[in-house]
Amino acid sequence: MRTIGALTGRMAMVAMACVLGSASMPVASQDQADATSIFQRMLRATHELTYTGVLVYQQGGISETARLARGIERGSARERMEILDGAPRELLLANGQLECYLPNLHRVTVEQVPAGRSLLPILPASSEVAASYRLRAEGSARVAGRDCDTILLEPRDGFRYAQRYWIDRASGMLMKAQILDEHRAVLEQFAFTQVQIGGAIAPTLLRPGYTLSRLGPDWRVDRGGIRSPAPGDTGWQLATAPPGYRKTAEVVREMSRSSRVGHMIVSDGVSAISVFVEPARGDAPADSLGVFRTGAFHVFKRRLDAFVVTAVGEAPAVSVQAIAEGVVMRQ
Repeated sequence: MRTIGALTGRMAMVAMACVLGSASMPVASQDQADATSIFQRMLRATHELTYTGVLVYQQGGISETARLARGIERGSARERMEILDGAPRELLLANGQLECYLPNLHRVTVEQVPAGRSLLPILPASSEVAASYRLRAEGSARVAGRDCDTILLEPRDGFRYAQRYWIDRASGMLMKAQILDEHRAVLEQFAFTQVQIGGAIAPTLLRPGYTLSRLGPDWRVDRGGIRSPAPGDTGWQLATAPPGYRKTAEVVREMSRSSRVGHMIVSDGVSAISVFVEPARGDAPADSLGVFRTGAFHVFKRRLDAFVVTAVGEAPAVSVQAIAEGVVMRQ
């Protein structure tokens, strides 16, 4: 998920050819095999390496700079991101928990996140993408002074966006990534401008300037009221979805003593769409329903009896709408 701000507001949630004899493989098949190997190496490396660097994140006309570090402490991975522009913000990811510190607001949000999550703004959640995407090698380039291989993750249909990755040839680290619309225009991207890969990471780079147990009395800690439901506990299910998309997580958010919000994550392994089902408050104005767009995100809202279903994610409007319309009351 994304928290407050363009970069901190982001948080979500990826196949081979056969050859006959020892003759050379057709170029297209060789390209796909090479791209698949590079892609799988990237996913392994980016989750296993230690690194620290500065990256620039862009969405539409908004650009932010951040310092990101990943290290190992007491045998566990730990990531910290510090936003260097505008109001100070820090994110800490460790032991399946994401903390976002907003010191100007004296507020911190705490979320439980799936295993394998990263603070990198764009990173596929899975290597199992062959059913929905094609992988294609696109040559080489340099990012932050490092030689990289470039690959394209190309959708097989109109239900998802393409993504392009620049992968460090020496280490497999993801150095730059883009989300592209159906016309190959860039919707969102990040790129490291400087990076150190491997080795020990200074402890100071992995610890925020704030600690949950030592916050002042004027700080507000928002834990999202999350609890994992028993089967059928949310009262909702996803009856239909576009090809390749499936529900990957489901929780209940206790917003107050009398208000519960069902929250589902629907993903194809690359794109992640959040679906919220909450009680409607009076008659929803017509202009508050329907589809809306912000950067790479589409939002679709619909009324369902006494509830409002909201789907939001980095996917074409047709996918977000289809997923929202696929939500039904559990029988």
